[in-house]
Amino acid sequence: GWLWVATQSGLASFDGLRFREVPLAIPSRRDHPIIRCQALGQREELWLALEGGLVVQIGKTVTNVFTPKEGLVLFKPTSLAQSRDGAVWVSYVDGSVCRIQHAKITRFTARDGLSGVGPCWLATDMDVQLWFAKAGQLGRFRTEKFEAL
Repeated sequence: GWLWVATQSGLASFDGLRFREVPLAIPSRRDHPIIRCQALGQREELWLALEGGLVVQIGKTVTNVFTPKEGLVLFKPTSLAQSRDGAVWVSYVDGSVCRIQHAKITRFTARDGLSGVGPCWLATDMDVQLWFAKAGQLGRFRTEKFEAL
C-alpha cells in the first residue's frame, strides 16, 4: 500500500501523508545509493538495482543484498524484470543480463543469444514471460538462452 520512490538521495516510501527515507546498503565511497531500476516482485517484495553492482531485495520480513562477489557485474543496470518462475533479471549497458534465482546468479552474454552491441532491455508480458530488446532485435528467453524473433 505504499508508493516507493527512487530519488537522488536513495529510496523513500510514501504512505499517503509523508515520505520516509529507507536506509540501504550502498557501495563504498558514496554518500547515497544511486538506484537505476526498481521493480515490484511477485511476492510484493521490492527489487532495486543500484549503481556499483548491487541488487537489493526488500521483503516484508527480510532484506537480501546481492553483489559482484556473487556474480553480478559492475556495469550500469538498465532494467529489472521478474519471470514466471520467480527469477529476477537485471540487464546492463554492456548488453549482458544476470538472473537471480534461489540466491544463485547466472550471467548471460552474446554466447547465450544476446548478440549485438549496446544495452539490453527486459520486460515481461501478461503471461510473465521474459522478453528482451537489444541491438534492433526483439526476442524472449527460452530453455536457458535468449532467442531473437
